Amino acid sequence: MKKLFVFAWAIALIFVLTACANNSDSNSEQSTKTFGEKAMPDDIQPAVLFLNEQTDESLNFIADGLDPVLVYSREFANASDILSDGLLNAYIAANGEDVTNAFREEDQLYHIEVDFVIEYLDQFFAGYVFEPEKVTVGVYNAKENELIFEKIGACTGNMYTVTEREVISDDTVALTVQITGTTNTVKTAILTLLIEEDGRFRYLSWLFTTQN
Repeated sequence: MKKLFVFAWAIALIFVLTACANNSDSNSEQSTKTFGEKAMPDDIQPAVLFLNEQTDESLNFIADGLDPVLVYSREFANASDILSDGLLNAYIAANGEDVTNAFREEDQLYHIEVDFVIEYLDQFFAGYVFEPEKVTVGVYNAKENELIFEKIGACTGNMYTVTEREVISDDTVALTVQITGTTNTVKTAILTLLIEEDGRFRYLSWLFTTQN
């Protein structure tokens, strides 16, 4: 009789532990969401997790990625203020192989489909306005919806170093960037980024704070 009681108690204990484990798994699934390829608790802001995952080098790389835009737009309070020349230049700088493949021997010019430019800009600029007909570094062929130009991109030659990082809101971060020019002039700007729940970032604004 005693053995039977112990056996029944063991079965009950296994049942309870199994139920608790299942309940724990269920709660875990309900209280997490994905950020990029990782799961994170609901109460952690995308902006916080984004900054926690960045190295100094990766943040410098993000700041440097804006350089092609700054050739044409010295600063911008909103991405909608960026000139179309700058947006095109950003696409060219980031898609060198595709641009090279767009070169046509027959006219010795580059032919870039506007849809490709827009696809790239959608990934990296929040609220931008790209107007291909206003591009001055090339010619817009509305019939083929393509931009035709002779030269490939431009850069400022500046060096960008992120010195501070700050969470502005759940989905926005601000980076303080020191810009060292080719003549050793030093300026400081604030770069703001929109952070998506999947871990991607998009440029929001770039404004100077000091100029020495």
